[in-house]
Amino acid sequence: AVGDAGKECVSEVGRFSSFLKEKTDNKEIPIEAIAASDFEAWFDQQDDATQAWVSANSFAPTAADSGKTLLIPGGTGISKVLLIVGDSGGYGRMYSFSSLPSMLPKKIGTYKFASLGGATAD
Repeated sequence: AVGDAGKECVSEVGRFSSFLKEKTDNKEIPIEAIAASDFEAWFDQQDDATQAWVSANSFAPTAADSGKTLLIPGGTGISKVLLIVGDSGGYGRMYSFSSLPSMLPKKIGTYKFASLGGATAD
């Protein structure tokens, strides 16, 4: 839990809900928000195709890469979205989500948070 700042972060993410729900089909695209410090563990758990894509894009985030986003292909489109969340907690985490509306392609499905990178509402 990150206290009041965490609650604010989750609240701010909710502000984008109308954008995230805009869709033209029933495809659900997960957004995996992870802390930069958790990136290696996340990477090791991914399938070979995801690892190859992440590596081919030289996507190796550091603590300074809060908000960095990578669209990961799969099937006939995007299989998931990776978002790096600031490790500093509080407002740093909240601002990590601010780039999503401009980074996500519209009308290809419904975006849903699979994880919030440690941000919680309590």
